[in-house]
Amino acid sequence: NINANTDDGSCLTLIVEGCTNLNAFNFDILANLDNGSCTFISLSLQGIMDFTTPNGSGNSGRGLHFIALDDISDLSIYGFGVANGSTGSDGLEYSFDPISVLAGQDILILKNASNMEDYLGDCYLEFEYILDFPFSPNVNNFNGDDAIEIFMSGDLIETFGNVNIDGTDEDWEYLDSWAYK
Repeated sequence: NINANTDDGSCLTLIVEGCTNLNAFNFDILANLDNGSCTFISLSLQGIMDFTTPNGSGNSGRGLHFIALDDISDLSIYGFGVANGSTGSDGLEYSFDPISVLAGQDILILKNASNMEDYLGDCYLEFEYILDFPFSPNVNNFNGDDAIEIFMSGDLIETFGNVNIDGTDEDWEYLDSWAYK
């Protein structure tokens, strides 16, 4: 009864279990009973590099910078993909190694670590983990106008850029620069 102002027991309440935490990746707007399934994102893309290092070729200054937002016992649940050009998402193309990292630690994935070490100088030591780029034609050929997608357990959790357009002359283009969040 829409005009009722007391609960006479005739109303039924539908119980919908799910994640009720607004800060969780899998927050369910329909859920009214938390079932303990909330998942929180613990890794974020911090920056993307695309510049020429003095000692290397045109792509020797490419890299991705990630930061751990919380302690992560198994980094391999995270990965990324590169959406080259305007062909849409290529999905998950690389998963991290199964290492543990602590909250606040920086992870740098580089095309050429020795050239970047020379280029970054003392700043290079600020990164707790420095990993080599995986060999994959699509991932290795990213450049300053490609969107980057971050995945957790196979689900897309973050995108830098737009996977459906070429980033040339877009406000998110990072050609010959370091896009930093």
